[in-house]
Amino acid sequence: LNSRVVVAPSACPISPSESAPEGTVSRFWPLCVALAVLCGCSGAAAPANLDAALEDAWRSYSTGDFEYAIVRFDLVRQTPAADEEQRFSALLGLAFSYQLRPNPDLDRAREYYELLEKMGTDRARRAALLGLGQIDLAEGASGDGETKLVALMHEYPDSIEADEAAIHLADSLFRPQPVGDGPGRYVLASGAVVERGLRLLEERLRERPHNPLAAAMHMMLAGKY
Repeated sequence: LNSRVVVAPSACPISPSESAPEGTVSRFWPLCVALAVLCGCSGAAAPANLDAALEDAWRSYSTGDFEYAIVRFDLVRQTPAADEEQRFSALLGLAFSYQLRPNPDLDRAREYYELLEKMGTDRARRAALLGLGQIDLAEGASGDGETKLVALMHEYPDSIEADEAAIHLADSLFRPQPVGDGPGRYVLASGAVVERGLRLLEERLRERPHNPLAAAMHMMLAGKY
């Protein structure tokens, strides 16, 4: 359990290039990242019952049974015997589940991303910046979200989380923006804002042309040119 990225993308249940409904993030790509955590190696053997609980939780998450997954992840989180690897996986699963279930609870998701950041490891900070940035964007705090995602790309430029950050940030720049306080009032993104999104993706592809999300980036670019 030393690295988030230890399995090939082909091992994921869905390719990052496959499309999700507009405005959503498929639960399967975060699962791919999380499976990489579970497939890693740890120097010390972890309690088998907690490993089994985590496997059960991620399996339930992957099939859309978010409520049962939350129960199992929380069991591990609250177990004093859980080691750092297991706690990381449990917090990540809780954050994903609350963020991506059909009735999202972004406040709870934010809580668990913040707990991840407090773990003080690089991988926990990467996960936290990505998740918190997405939540800020979803809640309309575009400046805060952009700050977090840009920080992620600058601090960890060679990470898969930075690749995903580029996609989320570009997507936010392409989207119509709300106007005023009334519901349902939007204005199309200006040409200058769309251009920022295009440049962001193109720069990312120049820096990491074979990154795991390159196909999705190319599709986004093709849709705008």
